Amino acid sequence: MKARSILALLLLLASGTAPASEADVTKLMESYWRAYARSDFVAAAAFLDPRDTGALKEGLLPLFLRAAESRNVNVVPLVKAFFTGIPDGQRDKMNDAQVFAGMNYMMRDVMPQVYAQLNRTSIRVTKVALPGDGTATVEYSIRVQEEDVTESDQANLHDGRWYLRTRDAPAVTIDRFRMLLGLEYEVGPEVKLSPTDNVEPQ
Repeated sequence: MKARSILALLLLLASGTAPASEADVTKLMESYWRAYARSDFVAAAAFLDPRDTGALKEGLLPLFLRAAESRNVNVVPLVKAFFTGIPDGQRDKMNDAQVFAGMNYMMRDVMPQVYAQLNRTSIRVTKVALPGDGTATVEYSIRVQEEDVTESDQANLHDGRWYLRTRDAPAVTIDRFRMLLGLEYEVGPEVKLSPTDNVEPQ
């Protein structure tokens, strides 16, 4: 083989995996939605960029471990739902997928009817835009109770594999959960999880 041919082959191999086709991104979106719609949130997490799920774990797990100390009647069920299936002694060892699952277990507990409907939805990818820079935009339609809801999400290539990105930046999601749990209320060394907490005299 000529040196020029060898060089061309090496450059081809060095470019990484083959560029995604519309079919690749369509399958990615459909696989994620099927897992999420049936509340298999751990499986759904595998289709998300690990940089996003990692950031969510780093921000959310400490919040829920902290909130677990609360006796507030509004916070206790949220914490219980987040730690679904996790033994007390293993909570601080949750992995990225388990934390992603936990936040969605909590949301399912808050909105059970919505999540019950998800299991009866169908998805249809309507457009995939691939600008050639390792990113993709996927537009799709979710069929819910005989109505179509249109959405779009982003995907990107990371470590040779395509992943979906979370809809909101992890920092935004973490801040929302912090407010939901009432962790913005702090008084001295004691964390007051809600302005309505009953604190016993010490």
